[in-house]
Amino acid sequence: MMKRIAGLLSWIVLGSLLVGGQGAVSAQPPATPSTGDCRADIEDAIDELVDTVFDQHTLPGMTLAVTQDGEIVCEKGYGVRRADTNAPMQPYTISRIGSVNKVLTTLGMMHLIEETPGLGITSGVYTNILNDSDYENAYTQGVRRHYPVIGQAIGNNNNTVTWYSNGTYTIGSSSDLDSIEGPQPFTLPAPQDMNDVLGIARGGPDNHVYSWYRDGTYSVGTPDDLGSVQSFAGTYESNRRDTIVGVALDKQNGYFYAYYHDGTMTSGTSPDDLKSRWDGETLDYTVPVNQLRRYDIVDVARTVNGRSIVWFSDDQASRGSASDLGEDTGLYDVVRPDIPGERQYWIDEYESIQIRHLLSHTSGLWGSGDVDQAVIKYQWDDWDENFNQLPYKDTHRYVLSTRPLQYEPGTDYDYSNHGMGLVGHVIEELTGEDWYDYLHDNVLIPSGAGAIRPFGSIFVDESPDRVANPHTLDGDGNLVVGTYPQQNHSGSAAGSLMASAGDLARVMLATDRDPTTPDVMDAATLAVMETRWFDDAAPNRTLGWSVDCQSSACSDQRRLWHNGVVDDGVAFMARYDSYERNGATIDGIGVAIVVNRGNNDSLTSRLSTLSNDVAEVVALTEPIIAPPIPDDSRRIFLPLINR
Repeated sequence: MMKRIAGLLSWIVLGSLLVGGQGAVSAQPPATPSTGDCRADIEDAIDELVDTVFDQHTLPGMTLAVTQDGEIVCEKGYGVRRADTNAPMQPYTISRIGSVNKVLTTLGMMHLIEETPGLGITSGVYTNILNDSDYENAYTQGVRRHYPVIGQAIGNNNNTVTWYSNGTYTIGSSSDLDSIEGPQPFTLPAPQDMNDVLGIARGGPDNHVYSWYRDGTYSVGTPDDLGSVQSFAGTYESNRRDTIVGVALDKQNGYFYAYYHDGTMTSGTSPDDLKSRWDGETLDYTVPVNQLRRYDIVDVARTVNGRSIVWFSDDQASRGSASDLGEDTGLYDVVRPDIPGERQYWIDEYESIQIRHLLSHTSGLWGSGDVDQAVIKYQWDDWDENFNQLPYKDTHRYVLSTRPLQYEPGTDYDYSNHGMGLVGHVIEELTGEDWYDYLHDNVLIPSGAGAIRPFGSIFVDESPDRVANPHTLDGDGNLVVGTYPQQNHSGSAAGSLMASAGDLARVMLATDRDPTTPDVMDAATLAVMETRWFDDAAPNRTLGWSVDCQSSACSDQRRLWHNGVVDDGVAFMARYDSYERNGATIDGIGVAIVVNRGNNDSLTSRLSTLSNDVAEVVALTEPIIAPPIPDDSRRIFLPLINR
């Protein structure tokens, strides 16, 4: 629970801050009005660059800040914070920053490492920190579900084919998997790997093998070559792919059935259609003994006489109808060949995950968490996303128990919101504090950026110009004004914060290792954060930052940056170290940009270009006057400090 915010929320009426609901605004905002301070010799050029972005995109407002050699040289608000009232954007107005949050979360983790003896970036996440049995049980369940069996199917001859993660397959009965033919090698179509397989079925006129993959594609082949007929047969329609536990093909009518671990099933008429029957709706299915066994399903198949077989990770199976998978037999034992070490190998890989893997997106965890599905698995009947949040521990246990690791930690890269959210949970487990509270006290306030806060936190008697309304676009390209919900928690450490560009600039100044100005951490700690620890697997990732390198060492001639995109906000910030662009050397310069309208990839790319353009202008301009002195009293959010 976020201790500094939760106590206020029950007394707050949202309308006191953001009056009114949502509505389309057909009129465009005024032509880029601006407020704030900027060094006189660069202001006109920066304003012109910003005007161009406003001309190219339908934007309500923007904050922009620039640092140079340890000082803020420009901090402005452009456009409006609310499009239906034309209320001006102030330089200190905060908006959502999306995944720019990840840099701040990493700074919090690095500060904790610096102040905690025995803790380092190589500390084991599950061996040194999250080492209670709940986590071990969760990833063990996930490993047993995905290894060593990756798929099973029954063909037109009623024989069961089973594929294993060591690259072999066997043929037998549903209860004796290699009774007809022992292990033989098989191949997957490129670029698929063993942990990409979601389900396998067999049948049709040619008794083909159909395989469905995590990336939304499927292939057609034979038992020994899953892509021999069509290595890329196309994409398929289903419900949530990452919840599929099995796919079955009915030999009598040609229908396909997809089973999901939340207890629902869909059906379609072809391998690229797993959901068009039943008007695209789901039906419920049951398994024997305990419905939580759904989370242990390895695969499902249909026999030639139209009965369903389901196999479980504890080497048991049952037979029944399409919707009652235990109707005929209940559970019975299954014999399979021994595949030595497959399960233990992946358990060991989980236990090798380190803090630096989470911070560089090289842990093997992937995607975002799934609170809705975790609520179903852990049966949280009274869950509410705003006021009765599911504990992050349960969200993470769900991920561990239902998804495989994509790869051995440190050997590849996969951007993971969930992995960075887990960093917030690690901070909480180590400190006993909410991740935001720790970050706020130890990094944000010392940086002069105490105004940064979660988007669900709303305060009594707050000045209306403190928070920008979020905006989206309707189908006609008009701005739609939104509001933020009230929440009594800080949200995910991967992307729940709001900030102004000036706030982000202050954080950059307090963490830039410039000896002329104080930092909130030791230079050595910050150097560790700015290092590419897995330059083969993730050449464009340090800890927290993305990095564009212009030298092989990547210790200089680089741009450290991160963007953030959410439904109602886009942000970008970058720090330049001897970075060459158009003949200019950009050094000691930082740029931060925050826009209160989001979910637009072209806008995200445009802000990156704007950052480069602004940095180049500053680098090529010889200062002729001193920069303005920031008025910190207006920028640090006092209710967050004076407790």
